Amino acid sequence: MEEKILGSAQYFYIHIEKRSLPLEASKALVNSCRGKGSHKIALSMLERTKKHLSLWISDSSQVQIYKRYFGHLAKKDDLTLGECFSPFVLVNAWESFYDILITDRDRRRGAFGWIKEFFENVEIEDVLEYTDPKGILEKLIGFLDLPPSHDFYVATHIAYMINPHTFMPLTKSTGEAIGIREPGAYFRLVENAVKNGIKPIETYAFLHMLYEDVPSKRIGAEQILGIDRELELLKVAERLWNAGDFYEAHEVLEEVWECVKDKNKKECYQGVIRFAIALHHCRSGENKKAENVLKKAIPQMEGCKVSMPLNVRELTLQAKDILHKLKEGKAVDSFPELKVI
Repeated sequence: MEEKILGSAQYFYIHIEKRSLPLEASKALVNSCRGKGSHKIALSMLERTKKHLSLWISDSSQVQIYKRYFGHLAKKDDLTLGECFSPFVLVNAWESFYDILITDRDRRRGAFGWIKEFFENVEIEDVLEYTDPKGILEKLIGFLDLPPSHDFYVATHIAYMINPHTFMPLTKSTGEAIGIREPGAYFRLVENAVKNGIKPIETYAFLHMLYEDVPSKRIGAEQILGIDRELELLKVAERLWNAGDFYEAHEVLEEVWECVKDKNKKECYQGVIRFAIALHHCRSGENKKAENVLKKAIPQMEGCKVSMPLNVRELTLQAKDILHKLKEGKAVDSFPELKVI
């Protein structure tokens, strides 16, 4: 029974929640940098991780910061080991980086620059000469420029990338839930698990299932139960859009775009997403920006030939009307409604 529970937790973690994507992306980047793997495959894994960020991270602002950072990694030629590790560390320990960026005002203002600098400068190579696990973890904690309440948890993720057979990634929420806040208790947990024939990653997957609150759990449950995620997200977008929160609505619609497989539907949704951005610009008084976005959105919505659960035709006509007003320098004093059909 215990083996079935552990096996189910790991299956859900890897296959339903797709949590292996950022780990495989980091591994592929390491292999590419060491000349042992294809750079093209590494970039593909990084792009897949980038597309699935909203599965694992609930804060839309943090998702956008990560997307920008992953785009930066894709363009950079020579990555440090810290940068190679960063997709896994950022995604899996996202709550620590969220707390740091939200509570520290200076870091919040320059979140992208701070993350970029952090992983460029983290001195992982200096730790590789150590063979003692406790020495590795303590060395990592010592040079990570993070608040004391987070350095330990982030260090376990970096240590796991160094040696997955000895270390287990541990998040702040899980660690606090089971009372593990320092290396001593952490190694006792790992050692006990190994004695019982449980791999570190199996232990983490099980603890993750019990203690971590992430969007992918809900999404996975909906998938298993046959709940229409596209429709559920559209209802959220409808509420935000009709309340005038067009930017927030566009972020939810991007999640819809990501979960839809049909290319024609994706194209239609992209037009609606752009329309939301255009309305956001209108509301902000940036009419020229709105006009430019509308010129891209209208052809996409107009060319929509597939059945959509939204009032796309009505939105297209309203988008044309708004574009006409903007070209003539007239004020846009009313905004169209989004309707889920």
